[in-house]
Amino acid sequence: MQKQKLKTASDKSKLYEYINYQEQQLLKGANSPAHYPTGVISPEDLIFRTRRNLTFEFDKKVSDKMAFILTCVDSGEQEYWAHINLKSYRKHFLRFLINSHSVPIEQIDSTWHVDHIFNKAYARKNDIKYVRMCLIPGEQNMSYGRKLEKNILKKIEGKRPIYLMSYLQILKVFGIAIPKSKEDYENRKDEIGNVLLAKSLSGYSLRPPSFFLDRYFEHYYIL
Repeated sequence: MQKQKLKTASDKSKLYEYINYQEQQLLKGANSPAHYPTGVISPEDLIFRTRRNLTFEFDKKVSDKMAFILTCVDSGEQEYWAHINLKSYRKHFLRFLINSHSVPIEQIDSTWHVDHIFNKAYARKNDIKYVRMCLIPGEQNMSYGRKLEKNILKKIEGKRPIYLMSYLQILKVFGIAIPKSKEDYENRKDEIGNVLLAKSLSGYSLRPPSFFLDRYFEHYYIL
């Protein structure tokens, strides 16, 4: 897993506390994707189409209902969602981190990217309006954008009001290096699968992770 370098012990204790929290949240999404979508037409879709006790509130600091905070009533966990047309999403997401997780802004330099978990261009193509946000190393984000996320735009699917977490999103947010080619994927797929198992991804009791990875990449033709 690629690790972002931090300058001080204080940086590590504050910023990595959030990064670890975020990974645990996203792990829930990977294990129960039907309950943790990453792209929707409207926030109401999250309330009525998932089996979680959720509420949402539009971010009062963002005009025209261009962002909202989703809260799980039972656990208190929160997610930040931004409209795909919101240009200042980095500023507002970082404000969310400061207010909700006490991460000092000076600890998040330009090497960290605020990322749309669900590819923004693919969301626009399929009429999705809001996408869940996360914080990841910029190098990881750009490597996926240069290769796989551009290729996935070529895939034609039926449009729907809600999209779930995919293997491409899982690999990116968990810091797993992008497969550079089909050959690279074949050479590394068991290694990738072992990383997923080590991170406690479930659902692999009958078949290995590589089986599901094969099906995903074959379906989307993105390598």
